[in-house]
Formats: sequence, structure tokens, C-alpha cells
Amino acid sequence: MLDKFNRKITYARISLTEKCNLKCKYCMPQNGCKIHINELSDKEVENIVKALLDEGIEKIRFTGGEPLMRKNVLPLLKRICSFAPIDWAITTNGTTLKHDALTLKKAGIKHINISLDTLDDEDYNTLTGGSLKSALDGLESALDAGFETTRINAVLMRGISEKQIESLAKFTLKHNVDVRFIELMPIGGCAKWSKEYLLKADKVLEIMPELKISTQDTNAPAKYYKLPDAKGRVGIITPMSCNFCSDCNRIRITADGKIKPCLHSDIEVNLTDVLHNYDLLRKRIKYAVNIKPERHYLNENQFIMRNMSQIGG
Repeated sequence: MLDKFNRKITYARISLTEKCNLKCKYCMPQNGCKIHINELSDKEVENIVKALLDEGIEKIRFTGGEPLMRKNVLPLLKRICSFAPIDWAITTNGTTLKHDALTLKKAGIKHINISLDTLDDEDYNTLTGGSLKSALDGLESALDAGFETTRINAVLMRGISEKQIESLAKFTLKHNVDVRFIELMPIGGCAKWSKEYLLKADKVLEIMPELKISTQDTNAPAKYYKLPDAKGRVGIITPMSCNFCSDCNRIRITADGKIKPCLHSDIEVNLTDVLHNYDLLRKRIKYAVNIKPERHYLNENQFIMRNMSQIGG
């Protein structure tokens, strides 16, 4: 599919649930986020996936909330991954991977991203309300499972990340993983908190001057670097200081059945009224791609209503 700016849309991210077993401060408002949506049924998710495949989507990533919190998610993913030999991926906080990693790999998931902002127990608990050990056990299990790619996503936060950048980056010395540092984005009810803690990505290069430009991935939002003799890469993602909209190739589907052509826009296209008419579903997907904005306006203080936990990142 081509949008009106001639960008080829080949990548879709599907949120399977808004539920999560963590409460990350930049993702979910501090007073919590009530889950009161009608989640897509398994059959509806499958219909959307089939329509996306028929429209030329080549990569699908499952997100949340925490996608592994969805009921019966593992058999659902096994069925979906049998539809076509494309790049199937998942983003998770990793806390259940000690039990789920190998099953995900056998189901057909090829690529896994694990959200891990800090290697400090106290900071991790303060940020997420969870246990760092669970996340690290999950990361170890993911590495043992042997996914084609394993990535660590670390959100940059002023006052926290400065002391974590080096230890996270050095994880690539011994492991064939990409550690990606992502600028904090002011989205939803967390926007005020996010602006207070915004840390620009050039801090990574300031702390780690030994990083050198590495091989790059087509259409990837990250710019990749490498430490000398490292097995993995260090990525920097800069939605705030330097947007990458001209190369954007993705759309997002929320857990309640809305297409978001752009993460940083409140434009949404409803799919729920066409989920059981396959031809109309495909037409609605193409319409959503056609109205994809040329770029985001975060730096112009555009306010995004949904929280990140309600979008899927």
C-alpha cells in the first residue's frame, strides 16, 4: 500500500490488550488507567491480520498494554503466525518470558523487543512497580530461545538514564542484541510527566563517545552505532529532536479496533463496523493509509489523547 506521500506501508502493529502487569510512569497515568474497552475477539484479530496480509503488509508486531496478558494469547499467536511466512514480532516487558519465550518462538514469532529502561532494582521498581529480576529472567530466556532478533528498548529519562546508558549499552559486548535508546514522548495523561523528564538522545553519544556508526536497517526509526568488538548494536530513536516521518512505513491498530495511521496523531479510523465484511475491511484499511499525516507535530505541542498503554507504541 502507498500513502498519498508515496510512502510504502509494509508494517503494522496490533495491540492485543490494554491490560498490563506493570504501571510504567511514562506509559500509564499515575492514578491508573481504567480498562473498559471492548477488546477485539480472537476471530476479529485474525480477520484484521488476513486483510493486512492481503494488502501487502510484510511485518506485524503484537503489542499492548502487555500482549502476553491477553487471555489465550499463545494459541492465538500460533494460529496467526501460520497464515504467512512474514516477519512476526512482539514487544513485551519480558516479565513472563521465563515461561513464554520458547512457546512464542515455536509459535512462529521471529523478532522480540523487551522494554527495559534500567538495570537498577530500585529505579526499576519506582518506574514500573515491578521486579527487575522477572524482566532479566525473561531476557535470559528470550536469548536462550534463539529469536532471529532480540532488542532491548530503553526510554531515556532525565535523572535516571544518565547512570544507566553505559551499562545497558555494554550489554551488546557479549550478546547479539540491539539496545535502543528512545526519547520520551509527551503522550496522553503522561504528557506533563514526560516533558519534565525529557532527555535528548545525544546524551547517549556524549556518555559513550566510543560508539561508531554501524550498519543501518531500512525504514527503521533507529540510527545504529556499535562499540568496538561488540556482538550487538546500540540504537538511538529520536522522535523529539529529529523526526523520521519521511521514512515511516507503519500503521497501528488499537485493542478496541481503531487504526492509527500515525502514533503521534489523534486521527483514528474505526474498523469495528466492518470487521465481518472482508471487502469493506480491506477498503477501510486502505482509506486509513491514504489519510496518514505527512509528519507528526509533537514539537508544536500537539496533545495526543490516548495514553501509550492504549496505543501500543
